[in-house]
Amino acid sequence: RMEEVRTGMPPRPLAPAATAGGLTWSDGGLRVTLACSPAPDAVDAASGSLTWHIEVPPGSRWKTTLTCVNGEPNGLLRPARSAPWTAPELTCADRSFQKWIRQADADLRALLLADPREESDVFLAAGAPWFLTLFGRDSLWAARMLLPLGTRLAEGTLRALARRQGTRTDPGSEEQPGKILHEFRPDGLRLGDALVLPPVYYGTIDATPLWLILLHDAWRWGMPPERVEELLPKARAALEWMDRHGDADGDGFLEYLDSTGRGLANQGWKDSGDGVQSADGVLAEPPVALCEVQAYAHEAAVGAAALLRAFGRGQEADRWEEWADRLRRRFRARFWAEDDRGPYPAIALDRDK
Repeated sequence: RMEEVRTGMPPRPLAPAATAGGLTWSDGGLRVTLACSPAPDAVDAASGSLTWHIEVPPGSRWKTTLTCVNGEPNGLLRPARSAPWTAPELTCADRSFQKWIRQADADLRALLLADPREESDVFLAAGAPWFLTLFGRDSLWAARMLLPLGTRLAEGTLRALARRQGTRTDPGSEEQPGKILHEFRPDGLRLGDALVLPPVYYGTIDATPLWLILLHDAWRWGMPPERVEELLPKARAALEWMDRHGDADGDGFLEYLDSTGRGLANQGWKDSGDGVQSADGVLAEPPVALCEVQAYAHEAAVGAAALLRAFGRGQEADRWEEWADRLRRRFRARFWAEDDRGPYPAIALDRDK
């Protein structure tokens, strides 16, 4: 497992078991099978060896095909079969820039994964090797930045995340109705006792508004209207999450609080343990309302209102425009600070505001 590789410790050996046509390895939910055609005459699981007794007359040939299959039953993400965009072509005098564009395109294609529930929906993993999986924030931002190359990546990303949108309140995974996940790992993630994440972990404050923003932007860039309309119920649920669940202490701002003690202490893009602190180095005490997240929430509400109005839901649109206006006024009243160099927005409000 990836988290075991990440620790740098040598992995424990895993003995194979013999099957009629080859070998199989099994560890919890992970099952890998090596099948051979034609099947070997003998299989020795103890040594992991396969034996054929063959005669090859002069001028003839013999071959066997070995197929290794990952039979992971928990919905392991897999590489996409093709990219949902056409490789960009650049003509300019600087050939090094052309090479840079080609390499960037190749790097992005290497991060493409397919949703096992619907392989036509592809998205970009957050990174390799430790984050080669579906993330909320990272996959959404990448899809948004690539909208000039088409909307298919955005569609796949939106749908993959929508399939896993929260439907219940679960403190262990931080799932809440309407919330978009932080990351998906079939076996979860455990780094000692300090960080223990379940397979589907929802500890993120910004993925939900960013999902709404991408839906609006993809619509503006030409995502087919019928595909947009299919996702409107998910958009409504995401909006309700911002209003009902995203505000941990009722002060009118989106904020996060790790309720498990074993999840991410900081749940925005600055998610290291010391990512949010005062100028004197004191760490912010939760709940924490990040500056940029209020901007995401405002943009999400305004964009969603435009979507709702375009699809004949004007009364709902009015509600979210008013919600965004109230958030804007609260932000201007609470976030602006000033020192001898002039005014600036604080990076966050902590428990003591």
